[in-house]
Amino acid sequence: MQWALQSWPSGHAAAAFAILTYAAFVLFSALAHSSRRRYRISRSMLALAPIVLAVYVAADMVRWHEHHVGDVLAGAAIGVCTSVVAFWHVFGGKNVAAGEGTIETSITAEERV
Repeated sequence: MQWALQSWPSGHAAAAFAILTYAAFVLFSALAHSSRRRYRISRSMLALAPIVLAVYVAADMVRWHEHHVGDVLAGAAIGVCTSVVAFWHVFGGKNVAAGEGTIETSITAEERV
């Protein structure tokens, strides 16, 4: 328990939320533009699955006394902020499902020559 007092913020929670929130953003962006309306709830649940996994990782750190709740919340906030910045930097709010915002489409014709 002594090492738990020296663990602010939680690196486990920060990494889990950064990676899995980014995956959820990509999944939601790719699945949101599908034409089938009747699968909207299942697509949303699939896109939220990485977030549920990140919450599980963070809760598990508290459960096994590796971190305090404040450590985990700070790590989660850092991870979410990192994934938001990374997603915006890579895709810039463009339609991922249509192939916009990828690295290949950001290269202009003059740069390819």
